[in-house]
Amino acid sequence: MLATWIPVYAVLLVPALVPAERQAAWISGMVYTVEAALGAALLLLAAACAVSWVRTKLHA
Repeated sequence: MLATWIPVYAVLLVPALVPAERQAAWISGMVYTVEAALGAALLLLAAACAVSWVRTKLHA
């Protein structure tokens, strides 16, 4: 997850990489990507916990 922030830091530290008029959109896109990936990871974790709970109740 942290590796996806490296391009954001690159833009902040080396602004010439992305034109100034595109930096805000580019950074917000990266933030959205990180949020979407984190949301997907949490959803998968919740699903795994639910499956584990159901399997425990079935074998009890």
